[in-house]
Amino acid sequence: MRTDDEAHWSELMRRAQAGDAPAYARLLAEVGDAIAAYLYRRFGRVEFSEDCVQECLLSLHKARHTFNPERPFRPWLFAIVRHRVVDMLRRQRTYARLSGVSLDEANTADLYADDAGEQQLRSISAGSVLAALPPNQREALTLTKLMGLSIAEAAGQLGISQAAMKVRVHRAARAAARMLEGEP
Repeated sequence: MRTDDEAHWSELMRRAQAGDAPAYARLLAEVGDAIAAYLYRRFGRVEFSEDCVQECLLSLHKARHTFNPERPFRPWLFAIVRHRVVDMLRRQRTYARLSGVSLDEANTADLYADDAGEQQLRSISAGSVLAALPPNQREALTLTKLMGLSIAEAAGQLGISQAAMKVRVHRAARAAARMLEGEP
């Protein structure tokens, strides 16, 4: 890795913001490698790292207009990376809890620090929580929490208002949590 990557990446981003496509392509390649190395060191799971790098680069692309060339690039970049990693870990955890799908032992150990949560996950048959929800709630939860769509995207796909989608997701999450805790 370059010792002067901060200044180098800042310059590439400044040029990219000015419309220099080759500079932007070079920045994405270099930053992608740095993100991949960081994630691999932290998580070790290559399949997680590959997906997360793509999510991070997409987020960087969407937020590129917010970068201020007078501020350091690396903290701005890794704030994006941190948020993407947290989002992906939450999605994995939510998917595992709601569908009963076993991640692998390493993932389960990472996601559930206490034995009770791990035992609870194993005790739920595949898909039982989702199957027990009313169809509209199941659909709302699947679109937003499992597929990762925003409230607006999910509402548009179902042809309902964003407020109605929020209500469905909230009710579904509350009902799923009650089921996972053993309440009727």
